[in-house]
Amino acid sequence: MHASAIAPPLTAVPLIAAALLAAALVGACAAPTNSFGFEDVEVDATTLPSRIAFGSCADQDRPQPALERVVERDPDLFVYLGDNVYGDTEDMDVLRGKYETLAARPEFQSLRAHCPTLAIWDDHDYGANDAGKEYPQKEASREVFLDFWGVPMDSPRREHAGIYHDHVFESGGRTLQVILLDTRTFRDALVRNGDAPVPPHKNDYRPNLDPTATILGEAQWAWLGERLAVPADLRIVATSIQFG
Repeated sequence: MHASAIAPPLTAVPLIAAALLAAALVGACAAPTNSFGFEDVEVDATTLPSRIAFGSCADQDRPQPALERVVERDPDLFVYLGDNVYGDTEDMDVLRGKYETLAARPEFQSLRAHCPTLAIWDDHDYGANDAGKEYPQKEASREVFLDFWGVPMDSPRREHAGIYHDHVFESGGRTLQVILLDTRTFRDALVRNGDAPVPPHKNDYRPNLDPTATILGEAQWAWLGERLAVPADLRIVATSIQFG
């Protein structure tokens, strides 16, 4: 698992237009154990975090000592940025089983009991390496994802395609907005490098020059424009892929 980065106090952080990702925030009360068997910490939108940790790429079949170090640093919030398990399957029983393996890890349980977590997915927990909207089980995988990360059944997040969402936290006249993007559900298929003209491009894919191609999709782009108009002293944009 990638090591976490600890953010400085809110008062020391300049306004950020884009940073990284995930979904709920800070609290001190433990919620009931969820269906995957681990304890969560409830979100408290009236409390601003002073220490935020980020992580990604966690193999559920291997020890995750990085999470022990995270807990030692005492973060108020942890943001999972994708590949939170390596599912790589179209069988939802298999995918759920891999989440159950992660849920059983004591390091993971300790983190979830210590602080709230936000999460987005990348390709492997979405369901397939480098997958986009062509992945046939995206809707079923979404349900497993939302169940695992404790999203209530009556949450508005369950009413639209994909897993994008945001959270606004206000305290003492200051506002933090965390925007979490979905870069898989709506993304057009990648263009393979095999048919690239000379000189060839690096690695497996080449640029997609189709002006209609998208990563976020029309609905998510419209939603993002609306959410970026929300006033915030600090704005964090979490994404499972690099900007550039």
